[in-house]
Amino acid sequence: MYPLNELRKKFGARIRSTRFTKSVPRIEVNFKLLTNIVPGLPDNIRGIYSKIIDKAISNIRFFTPEGFHRLEEVDYMFQDENGNIVAVLTSGKDLRLLTPPENGASKGLIAKSPLECRVSTAHLKSYYLEHPDEFPFLDSMACILDDMEIDLNDLGRNLPESVERCLGSDWIQANISECIKELSDLLDKSSFVLKSTHMDNILR
Repeated sequence: MYPLNELRKKFGARIRSTRFTKSVPRIEVNFKLLTNIVPGLPDNIRGIYSKIIDKAISNIRFFTPEGFHRLEEVDYMFQDENGNIVAVLTSGKDLRLLTPPENGASKGLIAKSPLECRVSTAHLKSYYLEHPDEFPFLDSMACILDDMEIDLNDLGRNLPESVERCLGSDWIQANISECIKELSDLLDKSSFVLKSTHMDNILR
């Protein structure tokens, strides 16, 4: 049995290390970079970002025979005797998790345990691309990061240096609060979605 606090801790760590990106049009929403930049920013920005992450965790969606539900509705999850991941809601209802229906019929969501489920950015990215005028500051930040020649594909290797360079950027210092506001707006309109750990079910 995996209670909600354990699920929140694990999925929160995954959210803080995610990103979604596209070359044309250029987008880069990098939670790992933001999570490491924010501690070097004023207290009010740190507080806002912390609330955004809490909101992202609570609003994680997962698909069931009843449709989508949110993590905030869950009491605990477990793996049943057939290997299915099951969510027990605070209402007491048991619901088997399914793969979201983007690619045809849904099937049982495959994972070794609830904690092994992925938190996919696919729906966030789709919303972002479908509403290009809503995120001018995040778009500009992507260009700033390109100009700084930060290797976002291998951020783990050069994270301290990248964070230091970002904190030294006048543009980022002046506009990071607007970027975070746009990120909050995005998470009001879309969400992370639990997905399978099997590679053939991964959506980038």
